[in-house]
Amino acid sequence: MATKKSLADLMGAFAQKTNSDSNNSNATWKLFFPFWKADIGTTSRLRFLPDLDESNPMGFLVENLTHELIVNGKKKVVACGKMYNERCPICELSQKYYDEKSPDYNKDLGWKFYRKKNYIGQILVVDTPVEHDHNQLVKLIEFGPKIFKQIQAAFQSGDLENPPYESMGGHDFRINKT
Repeated sequence: MATKKSLADLMGAFAQKTNSDSNNSNATWKLFFPFWKADIGTTSRLRFLPDLDESNPMGFLVENLTHELIVNGKKKVVACGKMYNERCPICELSQKYYDEKSPDYNKDLGWKFYRKKNYIGQILVVDTPVEHDHNQLVKLIEFGPKIFKQIQAAFQSGDLENPPYESMGGHDFRINKT
């Protein structure tokens, strides 16, 4: 027969869970390479690493779709259902606000609920002026569509002979802070 826990025991367990979750989220962000902290005029060199998921069509990047919502006065970032090929009620709401024929037309609200797109990849930091943990050279990187378009242009130029993440014959990626 299972024993019942006291309310005090349950409160302690749930409080402990909340504290450990917030500590883990801070640890996760430390895994990201903070390229935006570079001084103007400096360059960071890094090498993308391949995704272990061989079914990933982009090979070394993952597209991340999110929505930013204000819930109880706090900003929350939630995953967009479209990222999982599912229906997304937040995208539907945004579209409703963008529809000029809708009685709810409000471009500002449409923008507020519109999904944000960024890309996440795993990198090896080759050389950088950015202060970081030199014992942890494998980092995650997150960037927006502007940097993605530059990577896309490199593929479309026809100059690449090998995937950029290959250890022999691959290419370093340079981020110039301007």
